[in-house]
Amino acid sequence: MAGGSPGSSSRLTKGGLLWQLVCFLASLRVAVVLLTICALVLAAATFLEWRWGTEAAHYLIYQAWWFHLLIVLLSLSVLFSALVRFPWKRHHVGFLITHFGILVLLVGALLGLWFGVDAQLPVFEGQTAHRAFAQESQFVLTISPWARGSETGDVRSIVNSGGAGDNSPQGKIIRIPFRPGPFHWDSYSSWGIWLLGQLTPSRGVLYDDGNIRLEVLDYYRDADVVPAPALRLGVRKKDGSWEQRSFRAGHLTHSGMPHRSFAVGARQELPGGQRIVFWVASSRAEGEAFLKVLPNGELPPGGQLVLFHRGAVFRASVDELEAKGQAIFDLAKLRIRLSQVNQRFHGAVVDLEPLQAVGKAGQPASQSRRVILFADLVEFNRHDDYYGVYGAYWHDGAKAAEAVDSPSGQSASQETGTGEASPRPSGLSRPDRPRVDILQTVDGTLLYRACAKGKVLQSGVLPIDRTPVRLFAGLPEEFEIRVENWAPMDRPGELLRPLPLQSGSSRNFKQPFARVRLSVDNWSEEFWLEEQPASPFMEEEAEQYRRWVAGQGRSVAVDLVPRMFELGFVVRLHEFERRLEPGSKIPASYASRVDVIDRRDTGRVLVRDWWISMNRPLTVRDPATGYVYRLYQESYRGPFTPGDPLFERVVHGGEARQQLYLSWLAVSYDPGRGLKYLGSLLTVVGIIITFYMRGYFRSGGATQEERSMSAAVTPR
Repeated sequence: MAGGSPGSSSRLTKGGLLWQLVCFLASLRVAVVLLTICALVLAAATFLEWRWGTEAAHYLIYQAWWFHLLIVLLSLSVLFSALVRFPWKRHHVGFLITHFGILVLLVGALLGLWFGVDAQLPVFEGQTAHRAFAQESQFVLTISPWARGSETGDVRSIVNSGGAGDNSPQGKIIRIPFRPGPFHWDSYSSWGIWLLGQLTPSRGVLYDDGNIRLEVLDYYRDADVVPAPALRLGVRKKDGSWEQRSFRAGHLTHSGMPHRSFAVGARQELPGGQRIVFWVASSRAEGEAFLKVLPNGELPPGGQLVLFHRGAVFRASVDELEAKGQAIFDLAKLRIRLSQVNQRFHGAVVDLEPLQAVGKAGQPASQSRRVILFADLVEFNRHDDYYGVYGAYWHDGAKAAEAVDSPSGQSASQETGTGEASPRPSGLSRPDRPRVDILQTVDGTLLYRACAKGKVLQSGVLPIDRTPVRLFAGLPEEFEIRVENWAPMDRPGELLRPLPLQSGSSRNFKQPFARVRLSVDNWSEEFWLEEQPASPFMEEEAEQYRRWVAGQGRSVAVDLVPRMFELGFVVRLHEFERRLEPGSKIPASYASRVDVIDRRDTGRVLVRDWWISMNRPLTVRDPATGYVYRLYQESYRGPFTPGDPLFERVVHGGEARQQLYLSWLAVSYDPGRGLKYLGSLLTVVGIIITFYMRGYFRSGGATQEERSMSAAVTPR
């Protein structure tokens, strides 16, 4: 690598402090120390990759600031060890070539670390794909104004935060890089290794501009979603004993939309006719609205609608809404339209529209949003996060009670204009009966309100220390409840449990979650945000993962997604082949037969019928950028068979296919690959020349001074 003491002592003093620093880095002692450190670090990286996976090794070592500094110091040591020997002589040829090769190799490694691309390309059999997903995450803020004068704010800090802004049909989009690391965040605190990773970890405030603030509070690298334990209540019976009742919130999945689910609550009816309903709030606003959307005064025959928006409350008579067709919620700058009233289930459908169109030209007008409210079946209420409107429908249920209790099963109010009786009201919807609503807020607090005949008799915080609460005091339906067992839910009916990160885990596809706080115009919401997995259906499934927070005349959505970029070519997967170990279900090998097509000229096939396997990658040049990508077979999903929702979603009825695979291809771009090859070749050539010249010197064809110099610059 270097000589023992380059230059003389007089040269050290003549050169000054800078020359002394150069000679120090060029010394053999420093080179040995740096090489020893590199060897130990690479050994540690190998252990980390075996213990926790490739991502951990990259984050803690290969992408760490101190590792890049170590490579730079080693490169300077190699460079200076050659420069201090200038002017060079004939016996320096092998030495210079070797050192130049090492320097080229190190530069290639740095280029790969700084500018390389490591991404994934998922593609179904019989389908095409051109969007690759990098091994990086980002938050996406979508600012959607829905009233004139609600501007998106100055976005100069987007550049400062490392993000990028652009426009879309949904509004202005801000992309914020997110580098959480390969572990749960509590692991960094307990291990004390946070600074070993990247210099600027993505925790705390990531964006703060234009009255929009995004803060990341916690992070799970991989978590499992498990059913939450039920809320167990004790209900005092007439004989004084306590009866146990369990309430479990959950989700409903629509058969036509397997990727969408809807949160629902749970209810039970007591022997005395009282009903207890439990559900989980989806936002801070819903929890705050629970105790504020209460009826006021005597209810009109059609009932009363009470809506909540950013602390403001709006009340409207259903009868007046039916007569006028609309009402104005001034503080929210929204127009309220009553779309439908269902007397059978005591439900009201309300459409929300902004009072004014968006002021900026070229931006689309906001769409109408819908709120569905029930007077009794409150666990099925559907609020609107986009406009931030949460509400309740209050009805005394007197007509329904008359219809149910009358011998004929109908009342005068049920007759139609033709004299025919309308359907008998369902016994499930009885807002006249006493009902206790229990809501878990996002911070885990239990709230309750006791209702009867469209009135709220009492409300407040439900204690969780088994303290009894007396409800409907002085009425025949009076009873007591207490909380026997309760564990706050992270999401309706669900708990998030961080999984231990271990090598050899069977979970090839991790599911990260970030605890974020999004503030818009002085209103903040805090929630767990699930990272949307890389998928060919990312755009279609985005609404399932997206969270909205309403501001003043605008709404802001936040998504956590992998960084996506488009390739200049299209990969068409004709066939995926999987071979199993004999007598087992363990894959022995798998491969994908693909065509690569130029996106600019769809008739131009760049590669035809190439089998990409684990040991046979495909090299292709991107026609748009000129980058040379290598495609590897990384993993797969499937097989999916007929009847599976994903199979039915991808395979059309005319295709004769009995199974379907999703192939995951690794897309790699290394701008330093050529330099690495060249540096390795030069290093080998230089070593050969050095050993050849050493033999020449030993044979007597060199002077004594040349033999001494050769011994100093060649390994022993």
